[in-house]
Amino acid sequence: MIRVLLLLVLLPAPALAQWTPTPRSFAFDATFSSCVADPTNIDAAKCDALLRDAFDLNVAVTRAVEACGLTPLGTCPVPFEERGLPAFAARIASEADCIRTDLALAEPFRPLPANHCITMISDILRDEGVVPLREAGLCDEPNPDCTDLRAVHSGFWNHAILSLADTPMMHMRLDSSWNACFESSPIEDALLECHIVNLSRIWTYLAQQQLET
Repeated sequence: MIRVLLLLVLLPAPALAQWTPTPRSFAFDATFSSCVADPTNIDAAKCDALLRDAFDLNVAVTRAVEACGLTPLGTCPVPFEERGLPAFAARIASEADCIRTDLALAEPFRPLPANHCITMISDILRDEGVVPLREAGLCDEPNPDCTDLRAVHSGFWNHAILSLADTPMMHMRLDSSWNACFESSPIEDALLECHIVNLSRIWTYLAQQQLET
Protein backbone atom coordinates (compact mmCIF):
# COMPACT_ATOMS: atom_id res chain seq x y z
CA MET A 1 0.00 0.00 0.00
CA ILE A 2 2.87 2.36 0.81
CA ARG A 3 4.20 1.88 -2.71
CA VAL A 4 0.88 3.03 -4.15
CA LEU A 5 1.06 6.17 -1.98
CA LEU A 6 4.57 6.95 -3.11
CA LEU A 7 3.61 6.61 -6.74
CA LEU A 8 0.74 9.02 -6.18
CA VAL A 9 3.10 11.44 -4.45
CA LEU A 10 5.66 11.34 -7.24
CA LEU A 11 3.37 11.42 -10.24
CA PRO A 12 2.31 14.91 -11.40
CA ALA A 13 -1.32 15.85 -11.28
CA PRO A 14 -3.01 16.91 -14.52
CA ALA A 15 -1.56 20.18 -15.80
CA LEU A 16 -3.48 23.34 -15.13
CA ALA A 17 -4.33 25.76 -17.91
CA GLN A 18 -2.25 28.45 -16.19
CA TRP A 19 0.78 28.07 -13.93
CA THR A 20 -0.04 28.66 -10.30
CA PRO A 21 2.13 28.08 -7.23
CA THR A 22 1.50 24.67 -5.66
CA PRO A 23 3.58 22.71 -3.15
CA ARG A 24 5.22 20.95 -6.11
CA SER A 25 6.43 24.31 -7.49
CA PHE A 26 9.08 24.65 -4.80
CA ALA A 27 11.86 22.63 -3.19
CA PHE A 28 11.58 22.07 0.57
CA ASP A 29 14.80 20.13 1.15
CA ALA A 30 16.37 22.84 3.32
CA THR A 31 13.23 23.13 5.43
CA PHE A 32 13.02 19.38 5.98
CA SER A 33 16.73 19.26 6.82
CA SER A 34 16.02 21.60 9.72
CA CYS A 35 13.32 19.15 10.88
CA VAL A 36 15.85 16.33 11.26
CA ALA A 37 18.84 18.37 12.43
CA ASP A 38 18.51 16.97 15.96
CA PRO A 39 17.39 13.29 16.07
CA THR A 40 16.82 13.62 19.83
CA ASN A 41 14.20 16.32 19.36
CA ILE A 42 11.89 15.38 16.50
CA ASP A 43 8.46 16.99 16.29
CA ALA A 44 6.39 16.00 13.26
CA ALA A 45 3.75 18.64 13.95
CA LYS A 46 6.40 21.38 14.13
CA CYS A 47 7.91 20.13 10.87
CA ASP A 48 4.47 20.24 9.26
CA ALA A 49 4.10 23.86 10.40
CA LEU A 50 7.57 24.76 9.07
CA LEU A 51 6.69 23.34 5.66
CA ARG A 52 3.41 25.27 5.59
CA ASP A 53 5.22 28.48 6.54
CA ALA A 54 7.81 27.84 3.82
CA PHE A 55 5.06 27.40 1.24
CA ASP A 56 3.23 30.55 2.39
CA LEU A 57 6.49 32.51 2.06
CA ASN A 58 7.11 31.12 -1.42
CA VAL A 59 3.61 32.12 -2.51
CA ALA A 60 4.01 35.64 -1.08
CA VAL A 61 7.31 36.07 -2.96
CA THR A 62 5.71 34.71 -6.14
CA ARG A 63 2.87 37.23 -5.91
CA ALA A 64 5.30 40.10 -5.30
CA VAL A 65 7.44 39.10 -8.30
CA GLU A 66 4.32 38.82 -10.46
CA ALA A 67 3.15 42.26 -9.29
CA CYS A 68 6.46 43.80 -10.37
CA GLY A 69 5.72 42.80 -13.96
CA LEU A 70 8.61 43.87 -16.18
CA THR A 71 10.06 46.29 -13.62
CA PRO A 72 13.54 45.22 -12.43
CA LEU A 73 13.12 43.52 -9.06
CA GLY A 74 15.89 45.57 -7.50
CA THR A 75 13.88 48.74 -8.11
CA CYS A 76 10.45 47.33 -7.26
CA PRO A 77 10.15 47.35 -3.45
CA VAL A 78 6.45 48.13 -2.97
CA PRO A 79 4.90 44.73 -3.87
CA PHE A 80 7.31 43.07 -1.44
CA GLU A 81 6.80 45.55 1.36
CA GLU A 82 3.01 45.33 0.99
CA ARG A 83 3.36 41.64 1.84
CA GLY A 84 5.68 42.24 4.79
CA LEU A 85 8.75 41.16 2.83
CA PRO A 86 11.91 43.29 3.06
CA ALA A 87 12.90 44.44 -0.42
CA PHE A 88 16.61 43.88 0.20
CA ALA A 89 16.26 40.20 -0.74
CA ALA A 90 15.01 41.13 -4.21
CA ARG A 91 17.97 43.47 -4.67
CA ILE A 92 20.45 40.79 -3.59
CA ALA A 93 18.91 38.18 -5.88
CA SER A 94 18.81 40.65 -8.76
CA GLU A 95 22.47 41.57 -8.26
CA ALA A 96 23.29 37.85 -8.26
CA ASP A 97 21.72 37.61 -11.75
CA CYS A 98 18.83 35.39 -10.74
CA ILE A 99 16.79 34.16 -13.69
CA ARG A 100 13.32 35.56 -14.14
CA THR A 101 11.69 33.36 -16.74
CA ASP A 102 8.04 33.84 -17.60
CA LEU A 103 6.07 31.76 -15.09
CA ALA A 104 3.63 30.90 -17.84
CA LEU A 105 6.47 28.80 -19.29
CA ALA A 106 7.31 27.09 -16.00
CA GLU A 107 6.81 23.35 -15.90
CA PRO A 108 3.82 22.53 -13.71
CA PHE A 109 4.44 20.48 -10.57
CA ARG A 110 8.24 20.74 -10.85
CA PRO A 111 10.23 22.92 -8.43
CA LEU A 112 11.47 26.21 -9.85
CA PRO A 113 15.27 26.08 -10.32
CA ALA A 114 17.56 27.17 -7.49
CA ASN A 115 18.70 30.23 -9.43
CA HIS A 116 15.19 31.45 -10.21
CA CYS A 117 14.49 34.85 -8.64
CA ILE A 118 11.52 33.50 -6.67
CA THR A 119 13.62 30.67 -5.23
CA MET A 120 16.59 32.89 -4.39
CA ILE A 121 14.48 35.61 -2.76
CA SER A 122 12.53 33.02 -0.75
CA ASP A 123 15.76 31.35 0.43
CA ILE A 124 17.26 34.68 1.54
CA LEU A 125 14.12 35.67 3.45
CA ARG A 126 13.78 32.22 5.03
CA ASP A 127 17.38 32.37 6.24
CA GLU A 128 16.57 35.75 7.81
CA GLY A 129 13.49 34.33 9.53
CA VAL A 130 11.10 36.60 7.63
CA VAL A 131 7.39 35.76 7.85
CA PRO A 132 5.02 37.38 5.31
CA LEU A 133 1.95 39.30 6.36
CA ARG A 134 -0.61 36.62 6.99
CA GLU A 135 -3.67 36.72 4.82
CA ALA A 136 -4.71 33.08 4.55
CA GLY A 137 -2.42 30.21 5.49
CA LEU A 138 -2.19 27.09 3.35
CA CYS A 139 -4.03 24.81 5.73
CA ASP A 140 -6.45 27.25 7.38
CA GLU A 141 -9.17 25.27 5.61
CA PRO A 142 -9.00 21.82 3.98
CA ASN A 143 -7.84 22.14 0.37
CA PRO A 144 -5.93 20.10 -2.23
CA ASP A 145 -2.68 22.06 -1.78
CA CYS A 146 -2.67 21.40 1.96
CA THR A 147 -3.18 17.69 1.32
CA ASP A 148 -0.49 17.71 -1.35
CA LEU A 149 2.04 19.37 0.97
CA ARG A 150 1.38 16.68 3.57
CA ALA A 151 2.00 14.07 0.88
CA VAL A 152 5.31 15.80 0.10
CA HIS A 153 6.10 15.81 3.83
CA SER A 154 5.35 12.09 4.05
CA GLY A 155 7.61 11.49 1.06
CA PHE A 156 10.50 13.25 2.78
CA TRP A 157 10.23 11.00 5.84
CA ASN A 158 9.93 7.90 3.69
CA HIS A 159 13.07 8.83 1.72
CA ALA A 160 14.94 9.65 4.94
CA ILE A 161 14.04 6.27 6.43
CA LEU A 162 15.08 4.29 3.36
CA SER A 163 18.36 6.19 3.19
CA LEU A 164 19.13 4.65 6.61
CA ALA A 165 17.59 1.21 6.17
CA ASP A 166 16.46 0.20 2.68
CA THR A 167 15.67 -3.42 3.48
CA PRO A 168 12.74 -5.75 2.75
CA MET A 169 11.95 -5.73 6.47
CA MET A 170 11.78 -1.93 6.51
CA HIS A 171 9.51 -1.88 3.46
CA MET A 172 7.19 -4.28 5.31
CA ARG A 173 7.28 -2.02 8.36
CA LEU A 174 6.38 1.00 6.25
CA ASP A 175 3.51 -0.92 4.68
CA SER A 176 2.25 -1.91 8.12
CA SER A 177 2.43 1.69 9.30
CA TRP A 178 0.39 2.86 6.33
CA ASN A 179 -2.19 0.10 6.78
CA ALA A 180 -2.58 0.88 10.48
CA CYS A 181 -3.21 4.55 9.71
CA PHE A 182 -5.64 3.66 6.95
CA GLU A 183 -7.67 1.51 9.32
CA SER A 184 -7.83 4.20 12.00
CA SER A 185 -7.97 7.34 9.82
CA PRO A 186 -9.31 6.63 6.32
CA ILE A 187 -9.95 10.33 5.56
CA GLU A 188 -7.06 11.56 3.41
CA ASP A 189 -5.73 14.45 5.55
CA ALA A 190 -6.03 12.49 8.79
CA LEU A 191 -4.46 9.47 7.11
CA LEU A 192 -1.44 11.50 6.03
CA GLU A 193 -1.09 13.16 9.45
CA CYS A 194 -1.11 9.75 11.11
CA HIS A 195 1.41 8.36 8.64
CA ILE A 196 3.75 11.34 9.03
CA VAL A 197 3.81 10.86 12.81
CA ASN A 198 4.53 7.14 12.42
CA LEU A 199 7.28 7.73 9.86
CA SER A 200 8.92 10.38 12.04
CA ARG A 201 9.03 7.89 14.93
CA ILE A 202 10.58 5.20 12.75
CA TRP A 203 13.21 7.63 11.47
CA THR A 204 13.95 8.86 15.01
CA TYR A 205 14.55 5.29 16.18
CA LEU A 206 16.91 4.57 13.27
CA ALA A 207 18.77 7.87 13.58
CA GLN A 208 19.29 7.48 17.33
CA GLN A 209 20.51 3.95 16.80
CA GLN A 210 23.04 5.29 14.34
CA LEU A 211 24.19 7.90 16.86
CA GLU A 212 24.81 5.20 19.44
CA THR A 213 26.99 3.05 17.16
